[in-house]
Amino acid sequence: MKKFVVLILMLVLLLSTVASAQTKYNANENYNILRITFPEFIDRVQQYDVPDRDISSFLNDLNEKLDADEKLTSGNFRSRMASAMQTVLLSGPHNRLFNALISEYFQVVETMLVTKEIPPELQPLYDTVRYCVLGEGEIQLFNDVEKSHWAVKYIEELAIRGVINGVGGRVFEPEENVTREQFVKMMVDAMGWEKSGNEIDFDDADSWAWYYKYVATAYENGLIAGVGGNRFGVGENITRQDMAVILYRAAEMREIEFASDDTMFNKFTDKNNIASYARDAVMLLSGAGIIRGYEDSSFAPHNHLTRAEAARVIYALFYEM
Repeated sequence: MKKFVVLILMLVLLLSTVASAQTKYNANENYNILRITFPEFIDRVQQYDVPDRDISSFLNDLNEKLDADEKLTSGNFRSRMASAMQTVLLSGPHNRLFNALISEYFQVVETMLVTKEIPPELQPLYDTVRYCVLGEGEIQLFNDVEKSHWAVKYIEELAIRGVINGVGGRVFEPEENVTREQFVKMMVDAMGWEKSGNEIDFDDADSWAWYYKYVATAYENGLIAGVGGNRFGVGENITRQDMAVILYRAAEMREIEFASDDTMFNKFTDKNNIASYARDAVMLLSGAGIIRGYEDSSFAPHNHLTRAEAARVIYALFYEM
């Protein structure tokens, strides 16, 4: 009983705010944010056989409980939150998470209740829960993508949706290049396709590798082709013109129609350097504002696509069109 009371008080303290609760993201998105901002929390509770879906389900149930409480105010927040947490945590589906929290954070919680402050160990959890469940405050998902970064909106929104990932340790590396298989993974996830279990006939694609099912899925759906010589081009950085071709095929599959506007295309000072197989894709996508050139008016078709640029074009196609 003592541990239960302590846990409830801990969660109340973590979630306390003077604002009424408003769900900002859905359960899967809440989980994706927590996975980025506080991966050690995920790792610690998962030692007790708590699967991803349990954490996501808990956040979802908490959201629903708070949203349904029309009488929640700053004055009764602590008591009503305590009631909500008790109801949610003691419901059957969350037994494993409840036991994991008790086992992993009991000593930290006792210290916090004495000091009345959020200990550094739990600060990421507090920030994340406040942002996700209560819809207030602001968090920076990746330490190397400041809020002033030109692509922060695209990177963070796609990460929240599970379309793109960081490289670990809350690092995204926005200026690093994207390999062909990495871009394909992003596109398959953006399309929402189930990953294929079939084999593909690319000599350089290893069936045991993380990217194999993504490449197979993209190939079977006609999103990609190889680079010639029965190769996919594993490990090669994708060029901007190849990105445009793949992006345009995805647009066709989504039945997006583009006006035949070559105004932006004709402004590219290096348009004659764009390969013939990519010219239509670059022209139509640039005309729609999905892809852009650089400040010197070049498109740079043979330049490699950066991770920030990949986030921007995918977001533009899938969430702005």
